[in-house]
Amino acid sequence: MRVSWFLTSTLVAVPALAQKPTPTPTPAPTGPAESRGERLSIQEAVDRAIEFNHSLRISREQIRAAEADRSAKTLSTFVPEISATLGANYQKDAASSPGANFNGEPYGFFQGGLQARQVLLRGSASWQALRYVDREIERLRFEYDRNERDQIAAVVKSFYGVLLSRKKIDTYERVQRTQRSLLGRAQQRFRVGSERKLTVLQFQTKLALLEPQIIQARNELETKSVELLNLLGDRRSPLFEVVGSFDRVVGLPLPSTVAKADETQPELQSQLLEQAKLDAQKAVEMSKHWPSLEALASINRSGTTSGAIFDNDNTRWSAGLGLTIPLFTGFSSFRERENWAARQAQLRIGERKLRDELAQRRVQVSRELESVRARLNAQRAAVELAREAYATGQQNYGLGTATYSTLFETEQALTEAELSYNQTEYDYLTKLADFYVVSGQPLRDLIKVL
Repeated sequence: MRVSWFLTSTLVAVPALAQKPTPTPTPAPTGPAESRGERLSIQEAVDRAIEFNHSLRISREQIRAAEADRSAKTLSTFVPEISATLGANYQKDAASSPGANFNGEPYGFFQGGLQARQVLLRGSASWQALRYVDREIERLRFEYDRNERDQIAAVVKSFYGVLLSRKKIDTYERVQRTQRSLLGRAQQRFRVGSERKLTVLQFQTKLALLEPQIIQARNELETKSVELLNLLGDRRSPLFEVVGSFDRVVGLPLPSTVAKADETQPELQSQLLEQAKLDAQKAVEMSKHWPSLEALASINRSGTTSGAIFDNDNTRWSAGLGLTIPLFTGFSSFRERENWAARQAQLRIGERKLRDELAQRRVQVSRELESVRARLNAQRAAVELAREAYATGQQNYGLGTATYSTLFETEQALTEAELSYNQTEYDYLTKLADFYVVSGQPLRDLIKVL
């Protein structure tokens, strides 16, 4: 079965309502359809969303920013800080001071120099600061994996939600065509006196009630088409022809749950990295209570003439090490350690809570998937019986051995069975996507078999 709809650059989905779906799964477009735009399969939709989806692009930029921040912190940690000073003052010494320059008269004073400072030791802050940034980059990458997984799942559900709306329109249009055909037959029989006027009115009423249902289904299709466009995040192409079907859904194999499925979940990995980040942050913050060692160097020139800073005889320099040992900070370190311990305990509790939620979610999705699969098999059999009953009702009505009420009931049952079966197909596919997520399977594997 081939289902298609068209998206315009103004975010309006224009379904091909007048065309009857062909029985083959995905034939090549012919005639005017070839000029209507680019064909978009589920794989192409996912690829396009990964490339252009706004949320994923923001996540990629966050990783780039974190990597740039790490480079900056690496330079600031292992490369000395060097600064230059240059000054020109007009000043006067007190005439009563011993050794007053120029007997207390105003004079110019010029100075210039370079200073260098390198932290050699500050507890473990130097490497823990880099460790903190590394863990943040890893966390952002896991957050990107989670975001990408969620966006792929959203594209799958939105893509097949569009196809579900298209199938609903096809069902209503099939009923509409049948009712028009039966109305014409009833009107012809009424003219020759072999049919009651009430039957003609019943056919006309049924047709009138179908129109708002078709309009509502079209509006639903357009709404879901816009949702898919927003997920794709691509406005370059003015037109798409999206094709796909549910034909493979029923036969899709169930993936097996991988060992240690929790460890493959980006949510849990992010939680573990938050704990590692907090450990690194604690080491950096608590380093102020530990001794620090710095290397210091400076070279300066000064004099009372503007050329003094270029005279080697005016040079003075110094180089050495500076050791700072905190002796008493008011017992603040003990309170800070208690604060860090409480924060670490919160993250560990959050980890256990998340593991419990993941396990519960896995069991819940597995049960829901089994339930939907059983419903799907039962409803497929119900659709076959409803089709057979409707075909028999049409035949008997044509022979005059069945009333319109009987035909209407069989047609109504067939419509409800088809709509329910189509919805269950969609539910099964979405639950299957959820099962891939909770069982630790890449959603890309599901896309390949679709």
